[in-house]
Amino acid sequence: MKRVKKGILYISIIMLMFSMIITEPVPVHAYINVPSTVRVGIYYVNSYQNTTVTSFTASASGGINVGVNISGSYYPLYEHYGSDNLSVFLDSPGSKYFVRIGGVYSDRNSAVSVLNICKANGLPAYLVFDNNWQVWAGCFNDAASASNAATGTYASKTGGQPVTVVTSPVRDLRVTRSDGTVVAVLVNCSGNFRINPNNSYDVVRINGKGYRGYIDCFRYSDSHITVVNVVDFEEYLYGVVPNEIEGASHPEALKAQAVAARTYSITQLGKHMKYGFDLCNSECCQVYKGYDSEYPTTNVAVDQTRGEVVTFLGEPATIYYFASSGGMTENSENVWYSQVPYLRAVEDPYESPSYAYSNWSYEYTPQQIKQMLIDKGYNIGDILNIEISQVTESGRALELIVTGTQGKAIFTKEKTRLMTSPSLPSQKFYIANDAVLTVQNGEHQILSIDPGSVRIQTSLTSYTTIDARTAGLTVAGANLTLEYVHFNGSPSTYIFIGKGKGHGIGMSQVGAKGLAENGYTYRQILTHYFQGTEIQALS
Repeated sequence: MKRVKKGILYISIIMLMFSMIITEPVPVHAYINVPSTVRVGIYYVNSYQNTTVTSFTASASGGINVGVNISGSYYPLYEHYGSDNLSVFLDSPGSKYFVRIGGVYSDRNSAVSVLNICKANGLPAYLVFDNNWQVWAGCFNDAASASNAATGTYASKTGGQPVTVVTSPVRDLRVTRSDGTVVAVLVNCSGNFRINPNNSYDVVRINGKGYRGYIDCFRYSDSHITVVNVVDFEEYLYGVVPNEIEGASHPEALKAQAVAARTYSITQLGKHMKYGFDLCNSECCQVYKGYDSEYPTTNVAVDQTRGEVVTFLGEPATIYYFASSGGMTENSENVWYSQVPYLRAVEDPYESPSYAYSNWSYEYTPQQIKQMLIDKGYNIGDILNIEISQVTESGRALELIVTGTQGKAIFTKEKTRLMTSPSLPSQKFYIANDAVLTVQNGEHQILSIDPGSVRIQTSLTSYTTIDARTAGLTVAGANLTLEYVHFNGSPSTYIFIGKGKGHGIGMSQVGAKGLAENGYTYRQILTHYFQGTEIQALS
């Protein structure tokens, strides 16, 4: 009997140890082709905005080199060994004149031979790329000045090479040192104009802001210079996570944000590729501010979750995150269009009440709202009424109707919060005005009561109806303080009162911090907001 009991005990211990092992997260790998680098628009044009520039500065502590990248091969135009800035300018066609020395060469080595002769003779010439190789010198505002230099001071320093006054028929990129000396020009290029740090570990500074990796530049016909940071995929996240969540947040919240940002990046890669980059640096994609914004704790969170993403049925999930839910997130179809199985409304119990947008309100007159609507293309006359006609289970406006003297304007889903200028912080709001009585019942529903017919309970079994428009009304607030309310015959002001900030779909960043502070791991946080998903490591 003792042997039987002892055997049962051994089996029980083994089963307990086995159960302890299998409750730990099992590494699962998602086989997804993820590029080693990501192209991030720093100055760019896309469907939403145009931040392209006509000039910028570039530097690195160990110096930089500029050149052209053609079909994967890099050809330097100029190498700079100082830590001071080089400047890149976009010149209008025919606005500058130059002196070409020698001819037009199909290979770089031939141009470099001519360049070396000029430099040996004290002529500060430089390489030019125009889908061929040339050597130019000087930079002049008119052809006469260029001609004088060509036949004067330059003539004896070219080693017998012919000289020709030229100008660019297109918008060229002109690179100068800090003293204004031209060191390279790009006219036409079938590839990219590239800026590399001389040391691979150095940070490139564009207009003083630091970026890992290197820089590519483009010129499009309808814009100025597009500047793109090409950076290691994981290092890109170093510059995203601290700009999406505070670095002092709980480590599990930081890891949840790192995985969310990585997952979002993978599913959005190529979003702006027709403009020359994958993702932009704004809220249109994810806020990215490069090296200078990195924070030790967020870098650790990226490293500790390296390669991990949120998946649904083995594929990266198209997830979203936002600032604050106001207590409950929202179903995707109630904000945008389609229903997504893992973007479901969930309770958000631990959002901090001290968050700036935990409660908010904005007040507008009918005339202000009328002008807002005109600016958006709705001319419905003077505003008579604004009402939320449909509400979601989470308390978000699903349909909003504005009635005017000349018609109605109807807004649905996310557009309900885009009616005002600027847009309301979230879709979770109700509207009060000074012509109706707005109350909240026991189910937290917002009700509007006609003050001309207010029913008041006078005893356990009897009621009376009064017209509060003439005498006003004294009401008790949530803290039982009494307040006298006067009602106008028609609204003179509309007050939008709400909670939370952002679209409300997916992970609330304020809520994630609250969950982490209440013992949730980053995996539990993510699977709470994205129901039915898994956290998998990329292979």
